[in-house]
Amino acid sequence: MDINKILTPVKLRLINDKNISGQTTLGGLLNNKIDVYKGPRKPTGTKNPCFTIHVLSAPRDPDSKSYNGTLLINFYCPNYASGNANIELMGPVTARIVELFDDQPLTMDGYNNFNLVVQEPLGPLFDPSFPNEHFMSIRIKFNLIKKGSV
Repeated sequence: MDINKILTPVKLRLINDKNISGQTTLGGLLNNKIDVYKGPRKPTGTKNPCFTIHVLSAPRDPDSKSYNGTLLINFYCPNYASGNANIELMGPVTARIVELFDDQPLTMDGYNNFNLVVQEPLGPLFDPSFPNEHFMSIRIKFNLIKKGSV
């Protein structure tokens, strides 16, 4: 499976969530500055807040030829000056990600995404190597099948 086939629509869904009248959007929460990076970690020197998106696993069922995988969306956020996590931003951003992805299958080139379920938002999490930030990790299960496989 070409993981970029799932990462691209995930990235587009995140960056296009802007200015919907009457709704809290990522654009509204983040001043329309939505930076998303494909891969398990953010690039060196990247400013927060930002997102990374990563396919953690995508095993293929040999009988059904479907992929039953796990996608991670991480949201990195600068700490308050006191060093505490900025829960006032992290909470609403995480809630919006759940709203954007839970039971909202993706449109993908070459694949049918027949299930997309938010499993668990984890965090705030902390990496001692990066003392000025915390992050949330949102685990999403997906099921898809290559078009023409059945």
